[in-house]
Amino acid sequence: MSDHPDMQEAFSAAATEKLLAAQIQERVNARDWTGVLTIYEQFDTELARPDRAAAVMNHAGVALHWLGRGAESRAQFTRAVRHVDRHKLLEGAALTARTLELAVMAAMGARDLAALKNLMTFKFRAFFAEPRDITVSPLKDLRAWCAENGVVIDEIEPARDVVLDPSPTAHKMLHYRAEPYWTARIPGGQIVAGWDFVASPAGEVLTGASYSGLEHTYAFMPHLYYPDLQHVAHAWSDEPIAVDADVLHLGCPERFHHGHWLVDFLPRLLAWRRPDKIAVPENLPRKLRETLTYFGVGPDDMVACAFAKRHRFRSVLVTHPGHYLIPNPTKVRFVAESFGWRPLEGDAPARRRKVFLTRALGTRNIVNRDEFDALLAEFDIETIDVARLSIAEQTQLFAETGCVMGVFGSDLWAIYHMKPGTHVIELIWDEAVDQILIRACVILQMKHEFFLCPVDQRPDDANRKVDRDIRVDCVRLRAHLAETLGK
Repeated sequence: MSDHPDMQEAFSAAATEKLLAAQIQERVNARDWTGVLTIYEQFDTELARPDRAAAVMNHAGVALHWLGRGAESRAQFTRAVRHVDRHKLLEGAALTARTLELAVMAAMGARDLAALKNLMTFKFRAFFAEPRDITVSPLKDLRAWCAENGVVIDEIEPARDVVLDPSPTAHKMLHYRAEPYWTARIPGGQIVAGWDFVASPAGEVLTGASYSGLEHTYAFMPHLYYPDLQHVAHAWSDEPIAVDADVLHLGCPERFHHGHWLVDFLPRLLAWRRPDKIAVPENLPRKLRETLTYFGVGPDDMVACAFAKRHRFRSVLVTHPGHYLIPNPTKVRFVAESFGWRPLEGDAPARRRKVFLTRALGTRNIVNRDEFDALLAEFDIETIDVARLSIAEQTQLFAETGCVMGVFGSDLWAIYHMKPGTHVIELIWDEAVDQILIRACVILQMKHEFFLCPVDQRPDDANRKVDRDIRVDCVRLRAHLAETLGK
């Protein structure tokens, strides 16, 4: 071995790590959980070192996994979690996704709310900048809960095969099977405003109707979920705000995302009937509130719920319009007709304006934007940021527009304010990324086409797999527009 101090330290660290891993694995094989925890505590000095802690904890992962699923006592869970906390293994260089997952599992198994809140605060600091209470709730499939409690599932629209274009050359995405649209009324149902799940009167979180599953968590309204334990840690007030009303749970998407609001949430209003009220977060943005007026929802129809607080109602109507990627034509037409769309009879009138919908979010950028902007000017195509327009302004704009182009994203859902016959060109790197826009366009009698563009770079954020910067082949697009627009 080298006499150099750094080399000696490296060999010593590796040997210690190997020794710890072997001892931990031996205790795991013997199902000796107390022995596992004792080893942790005997090596306090080693585990406290940030350059070594993550590696040791990853070797100990199997132990924490079994602790999470079958420990002999809740005290053992708590010991494991506090051990993780004490050595600050969730900070700085020692943080790994696996370490966090294991700590969540152990804390959830222990129902250790203090440890869970610490973990959630570490991961979602902005959300916990304000005082928040949390709980751990068991999960229950909503349809199964209804069957056990005598609650009727009302099917508004059955599952069915959809053939939007029967021709042999039709795009494969135009043949699919749409899910059913169903509703269920939960007596004494509860919600946490801003979280798209409904809880039973006993506090079970009912799954199967939210727009996004528990496997996805967002900083906007975070939760911690470990599937094997079938529990979820989430925001929850100790005492509910009692509201003596029957409501439809409209809710909201994370960060009040406008595209998901249009495709996932507004279709829920197809099931709304007065005297039910509409439950929405009190901080629902003005523009989203503006859309509700087109569905006949006025201020007196809404119950504004305090964000991140628990509310209990006389009953909660849960709606499931089906997965947004495989849209039922009925719900697409319902939203469009509410905004004023009407089916086309005869030929589409000529509309002169041509529009490119720019993205203001700083994602899915066109990297050769100067070249692209020159091409837009050549064809008299206006650049519009629809995020800055009111719904009324969008309706007026698209009443005069015959061709719309944009990069894949929520801006293109302005189709709900467009007229039949509009030509929609979607710039995208892979057709498989967006299966819904082409379907909705055909349902609404619009012409849709993909214009494929190579990816220029991929973002570092693995959670945003659909955010890609693209490079537009302007020579090929120029030829295509000349043919399409006749210039």
